[in-house]
This record gives sequence, structure tokens and C-alpha cells, in this order.
Amino acid sequence: KGTINGVSTNIGGNKNSSFPTSPLSNSLVGYWKMDESTANTCTGGTNDSCDSSGNDFDGAWNGDATTTATARFNRATTYDGTGDYTQISDNALLRPNGGPYTVSFWANPANTDQFSPLFTKEQSTGDLEQLDIEVCGNTNCSATGQNLNVWFRQNDANERRFFSAADVADGNWHMYTVVIDSETQTLRVYVDGVQLTAASTITDGAWPVVDNSD
Repeated sequence: KGTINGVSTNIGGNKNSSFPTSPLSNSLVGYWKMDESTANTCTGGTNDSCDSSGNDFDGAWNGDATTTATARFNRATTYDGTGDYTQISDNALLRPNGGPYTVSFWANPANTDQFSPLFTKEQSTGDLEQLDIEVCGNTNCSATGQNLNVWFRQNDANERRFFSAADVADGNWHMYTVVIDSETQTLRVYVDGVQLTAASTITDGAWPVVDNSD
């Protein structure tokens, strides 16, 4: 796995009545700045990456995840690529379902071939419902590489995958965005606001519904 520094993640889903007017927070489910200077600073106590959306979906650092001043803005959370991650407990608002759903975050993957999960909402058993955003070398992420792979999957029969034509890991900070568009039933993938071209895609069965509670 490659070393990753992450600074900010937004997860958009169903509209939240707590934020009826602000353009930023309309439909915003979670907003993690990941700029904490020390652990255990969230209102919830032991959690480390505080949710600024007002929903209190704070994240807990695992492994050797920690804070760093090497960041795109202010500070970031850094992961050494071996068992490090930030975990956010499940909530129905965080589930992609069939969309619409948008994930957007800053990250700085190393400029090397790697298998690096950037974002995962994945069932641990059974049919493995999942939304995975990863840097790897093919659509199964069975090989290391520097391309972006998005896996939106309900089960073996119903899934969508996107594997980028371009390398997306160069040791610099980039904004990665994945849009699950339920109206057009498509995945759109962007880096720094520019839509990526796919080297390959997989379209199997019906439009997936990812509603796992893991």
C-alpha cells in the first residue's frame, strides 16, 4: 500500500432539515476537515476526526493514523499504508443506497504503484455491498498501480465499476470526487474538477442499491 495524507472529506446524501438554506450544507451528510492537531478532540470523546456537518459522525483513527502539518490546508491526517484508517460508525444517512450520492475529498497518494483504499463503505460478509474508491492497477484491484478504481456494487449480478485511463497518484494533493447519479444511472469521477476518462467500465444487471449497515 502507498502512503496517503488525507485532509478533507464530504459525503452528500439525503437532504438534512438541519441545513435548509446554506449552499454548502444543503444535502450535506458529513464534513470532515481532518485538520485536528491532536487525538480525542471531538465532542464525542475518543473520536479523532471531527464531523463539522452538525451530524456528529466523528471518525476514530486506527493503526498508526495521526495528524501532520504536511497538508493542503492547515493540517491533515496521515496514514503509513499498513493497517491505518479512519473509521466512522454506520448511520442510515451515510449509506449510498441507489443515490444520488457524492463523495469528495483531498488526498495525496504517493507517486508509486500501490493498492490504497481512499474511501470504503463495504459490507463485511454476504454479498459484499460496497462503494470503494481506490488507487490500484486494475478493475479488481488485484494488481498495484496508480489509477483510480471505483466499485459500486450490490452483489455479483448488479454492479458498476469505473477504472481510470489516467494515473491519479503523483505525490501531490488532489481533489477526488465521485458522483453516483441515480437519474442517469451513471458514475462520474473527477480529479481537481476535471472529469476522468475510463480505461474500462463494468455494467452488470440493474442499478445497484448499497444499503449495508457495516
